[in-house]
Amino acid sequence: MDKSEIAEKTKRAYDKIGSDYDNWYWMKKSKELRADVTREVMGTLSDEIVFIGKGVKGKRSAGSEKKEPNNLRILDLCCGTGHLYNELSSLGQYAGLDFAPSMIKHCKSKYPNGEFVLGNAEKMPFPDNSFDVVICFWSFHHFVYPQEVLDEIKRVLKPTGFVLIVTFKDTSFNPFAFLGDKFSDAFWGFTTNRYSKKEMVLLMKGFKSVKIQLFPRRASFLGLMGIRFMIVTGRK
Repeated sequence: MDKSEIAEKTKRAYDKIGSDYDNWYWMKKSKELRADVTREVMGTLSDEIVFIGKGVKGKRSAGSEKKEPNNLRILDLCCGTGHLYNELSSLGQYAGLDFAPSMIKHCKSKYPNGEFVLGNAEKMPFPDNSFDVVICFWSFHHFVYPQEVLDEIKRVLKPTGFVLIVTFKDTSFNPFAFLGDKFSDAFWGFTTNRYSKKEMVLLMKGFKSVKIQLFPRRASFLGLMGIRFMIVTGRK
């Protein structure tokens, strides 16, 4: 099976799940894990995002007032069922992109005020310099053309744009991770590509100030099971 066939297989798998994705794919523990990673991501964003027109970082001291939404333009790349919509739309002008028609249909129904667009990450239907921030949460490991996706992210980012990617860390030596990936591919049709920190640094060569943090940060039961993420950030 060549790369284009693998990509089409993954697309069909996600389109088949559609609005049921949150209901049956994420078991209780997985939902808790996604919530934990989301909190980590939003904390990173609040520390890093420069609020346009204010010239200050988004980090707030204890007791300070919450900033009102501003003119930041934020792309939720591979938005899925839109689980980041509420968090990201509170920071700026939200747009979600996904390749699965059923996912986009679900998002438009659940979040009628949101902007949700059908399209591929390798060739986004947006002009150059469209976004201040691009978030790619928990989906980069499915891309069969990761460098093309990163090139597109860089294209649609504004000159001072910020990218944040959450993806699986390479734990191919872990038998639980290996078996989990094989089961996911065979049962759901999701092909998983895990990356080492070195590989991600090489892929991110077109960005500045690249940082990679691991989550969970310390040894944990999830880590023993081969579930560990990289939160990768960079600037155009």
